[in-house]
Amino acid sequence: MRKVLFSSILSLATLFLSAQSQVTKSEIFETEDSGYAPKILHEDDSKFYCANVTHDMIRVVIFDKKSLNKESQFDVTIRQRTGVEYGLLNLAWIDGKIMAFIREDNSSRNVLMVMAYPINVETRRLEKAVQLTARKYEYRSDRGVDKLSLIGDHIVIQSAAYNGDLDKTEKQLNVFDLQLQEQCSYEYKMQLELEEINSDIAFDKDGNIYLQNNRELLVLEKANAYQAKSYPLPMVEKEQLIPFSYQLANNPQGEVVLTAFYQRADEDEDLYPELERISEIYEDIATEGLLYYVFDPASQSFSLQRRHKFDQSFVDKFLESGDAGEEPFIPQVFTKIVLHFDAAGNCYLIGERLIYRPFYSTSLATMGTLMGEKFDLEDLILLKINPAGDIVWKNNLAKMHRYMWQQNDLVAMTSTDKELSIQPMGEFDYFSFYSRLSDGKLEIIYNDIPENEIGQVSYEEVDVFDEFDEGFPNYLLFNPGNGQEEKLEIWEDMILENDLYFKTQSIYYSEKEQSYFSFLGADEEYQLIKFQP
Repeated sequence: MRKVLFSSILSLATLFLSAQSQVTKSEIFETEDSGYAPKILHEDDSKFYCANVTHDMIRVVIFDKKSLNKESQFDVTIRQRTGVEYGLLNLAWIDGKIMAFIREDNSSRNVLMVMAYPINVETRRLEKAVQLTARKYEYRSDRGVDKLSLIGDHIVIQSAAYNGDLDKTEKQLNVFDLQLQEQCSYEYKMQLELEEINSDIAFDKDGNIYLQNNRELLVLEKANAYQAKSYPLPMVEKEQLIPFSYQLANNPQGEVVLTAFYQRADEDEDLYPELERISEIYEDIATEGLLYYVFDPASQSFSLQRRHKFDQSFVDKFLESGDAGEEPFIPQVFTKIVLHFDAAGNCYLIGERLIYRPFYSTSLATMGTLMGEKFDLEDLILLKINPAGDIVWKNNLAKMHRYMWQQNDLVAMTSTDKELSIQPMGEFDYFSFYSRLSDGKLEIIYNDIPENEIGQVSYEEVDVFDEFDEGFPNYLLFNPGNGQEEKLEIWEDMILENDLYFKTQSIYYSEKEQSYFSFLGADEEYQLIKFQP
């Protein structure tokens, strides 16, 4: 599979790209089993500590920072029981140990558990696992998804499962400190509509928790984190708006910022329509503009509320050339919303467009029956919002990163992180883009996937290209002042020499080295890479 010309390359290689970026690579190292790309979890003065998952093992790999070569590695085995499915939720470095967070689905007992597996790097041993959450389900279709994030000093677990009898999504939020002590457990329900079940939560300086649900901002006070106060989002009901693609974050002033894209509802349309399938929403919904809210924890009220309708010239950037000027909205919605803030309180919003495309049978016998849905991910939206809530500039980035959603139900299709949540350990990995705002620079890195790399899904089976994360890494530098692209590098040469592909989800920025690090990989081979744009 490897090109013969480069099959013997094992030594350290350094090359310069056309825009003067320096790239340094380690030797190629092999694994016994293909799994997730390694993830850099921690660095000290001389080493990187990384981990990845290969089916029933967690592999810890330690690299020398200067040479980038592998210094040592060891494996710990997760004891797997019959009838239990295991899925990796996250890997983290906590208090000098590597923590593997794994979802265990015991189908014989119909229970889902989230477990924390501590790995002692000094003794190279797996320590006693800690159960964080457990929830029962009746049918396999009720299992839903779990997402585990680390936000500051908090471990946040969000769970969601659609309840067909109630026509609602049952949600649960659990928050733990870094000592794995529970700080909050809160259950609530979401209407069946276009709301992100996995938007992040936010914390204020006093440790109070903020989340969105059913067009309300919910506040869980630290002193009573089991009962929420609700604050309806301004403008939504009065102006008949359908908000979606929410995101929450803290600004430098200690306030809570909530963003959402929206579409206006038709006059006769129920804001909470009764729908049999979530695709019925995706088929008709489109993005008209942005809602921007700032909530003041001191006064417990919204100190800022703005609605921005996108102008036609901006909408046209997302349309096919033949449709430009005709549609007043951007087809479909945005997902994977990221909010960055600078010291002055300006907000930089980045999101990826999710496009719903149904596909039908071509057989005369089935008369064009709907066979399934396809969701394409393409186009990035970039917005800068100043502290007054005004949009300073808008930009878009056309990119052909297409990927199939695995399932058709509500709770499985609203998070681009879901593959890491519900797949058996080591099956495959996926990431969309990486963004960073620092030192007056807005940087974005992503894989540009060829347009023909498309999977298809039907109700019966899933067919996804084995190497869907293959593509050319792109590095873009934007001017935060005006939103203009200042630098573009396409790192095609970086991956062609050894048929190893750029692993966007492994990107790590080292403040100590002032450089990016990531991995190239394919099948059972990996290479650590350092790049300085």
